[in-house]
Amino acid sequence: GTGSGAAPVICSVAKDNGALTIAVVTKPFPFEGRKSMRQADDAIDSLRELADAVILVSNSNVLKIVPGDMSLEASFRVVDEIVNQVIMGLVDMLTKTGISTVDFADVNSVLKSGGISLMGMGTGSSTNAPEDATIAAMTSPLLDAPLDEAMGILVNIVGGKSLSLQNIDRALRIVNANVNVDANVVVGAHLNKTLADDAVSVTIIATSFKKGIITRYIRDYVAESPA
Repeated sequence: GTGSGAAPVICSVAKDNGALTIAVVTKPFPFEGRKSMRQADDAIDSLRELADAVILVSNSNVLKIVPGDMSLEASFRVVDEIVNQVIMGLVDMLTKTGISTVDFADVNSVLKSGGISLMGMGTGSSTNAPEDATIAAMTSPLLDAPLDEAMGILVNIVGGKSLSLQNIDRALRIVNANVNVDANVVVGAHLNKTLADDAVSVTIIATSFKKGIITRYIRDYVAESPA
């Protein structure tokens, strides 16, 4: 949801108990109106003060990745699936043993006090799967702030049984060529037997953006919403 309701209270309690606190929130579709958008912005502002990182999914940008004839119900399911993939990606990075395993300290170093964060996802298959998936994640409409303005980068690479260290290296060469040279980049990679042998999926979470970048991003869609 938009982070209103009980979310700020839950974040506050978790933070007071020393937990790394991550909120995944969505911004309304433009057709939901200015009032809904302002309420969402206010809720996000509250969460920024309480959570270490607020991973923001703009439904306006979801419109750019779903077919134009997709039903309203199906569009909302896409949003739910994106949020689920973000959450499960973080859980998998911490809990699954893989080719490149990260621990809590690694994730904490990126997300602690990360503020508003953005994410992108991409998939690829066949010979150029690592490059295709990485480029798709980096150019995702959901990740529409400059990647080189983020000082924290989480990269989660998931592949079929053919995923190799060379595949991971090829993906990370593209990431490293496009992020700030001083960014803290943390990478997790593991196999998923349900994927095709040559398939690769890449999720990128960008956080700790430089001052002013995300303020512009958060407010962009208020002006586009109908009254």
